[in-house]
Amino acid sequence: APELNLANLKISNNNSAGGGGIYIAGTVILTVDGCNITGNTMTSSSGNGGGIYILPGTVNPVNATIKNSTISFNTAVSHGGGIMTLCGANASTPVSHSLTLENTTIYKNSCTVSAKFGGGIDFRMAGSGQTATPTHTVTLNHCTVVGNTTNGAAGADGVCFENGAYYVTLVMNNSIVMGNSGSTTNMS
Repeated sequence: APELNLANLKISNNNSAGGGGIYIAGTVILTVDGCNITGNTMTSSSGNGGGIYILPGTVNPVNATIKNSTISFNTAVSHGGGIMTLCGANASTPVSHSLTLENTTIYKNSCTVSAKFGGGIDFRMAGSGQTATPTHTVTLNHCTVVGNTTNGAAGADGVCFENGAYYVTLVMNNSIVMGNSGSTTNMS
């Protein structure tokens, strides 16, 4: 798979219909290291991923690592104010997805339309359809997810998992998820 390595960059004040700061589609191994992704905005009424939007399709795995970075003050109209992954399902082969964040701050990102999810991070799985159960993992090591908001959604404002028919394993080590708000039944 092709690799995209972004290091020591400032990605700010961009406007896009999808993926305000970074948009990844298809099979890509993404590494973001030491980047400041801030103030990016969606312009489409269905725009996902204010800071980063990862859209692999139905047969491609998400393989993304974000470390030593800050993702802040990004706005998605739809899901995933800071980060959005929209993971597909393949009917014949299990497609497993991995999102790893390390020493990273997800701060003051937002979703502006009501009933949308994941002010900080939205990890969304497609529905059922795979013949074998895939493995999906989101890992937060030494991360802070604080002050992210949705607009009245009934889902998590900090970190949201929309797992379709498959489970996602969350691994958290020395991380803080707190002070995220906007939903009526907030799980932070």
